Amino acid sequence: MASRVLRLLVVDDDEAWRDVLNLLFDGRPDILVAQAVSGTDAIEKVQAGDYDLLLLDMRMPSGTEGLDVLLEIKKLKPQTQVVMMSAYGDIPKTVEAMRRGAARLISSRRKQTSKMSSPSRSTSSSVLFTSLRIVNY
Repeated sequence: MASRVLRLLVVDDDEAWRDVLNLLFDGRPDILVAQAVSGTDAIEKVQAGDYDLLLLDMRMPSGTEGLDVLLEIKKLKPQTQVVMMSAYGDIPKTVEAMRRGAARLISSRRKQTSKMSSPSRSTSSSVLFTSLRIVNY
C-alpha cells in the first residue's frame, strides 16, 4: 500500500516564520511543503497545483488580505483545508474567516527578542499538531 503524502502550502510574508514551519515539517517524508510569500503567490500556486492544506497568514502587507485569499482559494479548490494563522486576537476577523471556510484559526504569536521577532517553539509545535489534526493525518 502506498503511503499518503500531505501536500502543504505555507503562506506568510514573514520569511523567518515560513522557515520555522518548513523546518518542523522537513523531517517528515509524508509531508511535502511548498511556500508562498504573498496572497497573490498563494493563489497562483493553488491554481497550478493541488494542496491538501494551507497554513495562511491573516495579515500580509503585500496588499492581499488573508481573508480575501481564503475566499479565492475556497472558490478555486473548495476541498482544500485552510488554517488561518494570526498573531492578533481579532474576534470579528476570526468569525469572518470561519464563515469564509477556514477550518480553524490558530495563534502565530512570536516571541519578541530585541528588535526582531521569532516564532516560539511551543507556537510552532501547536501549528504542526493542529494542522495535522485538521486533515485527519
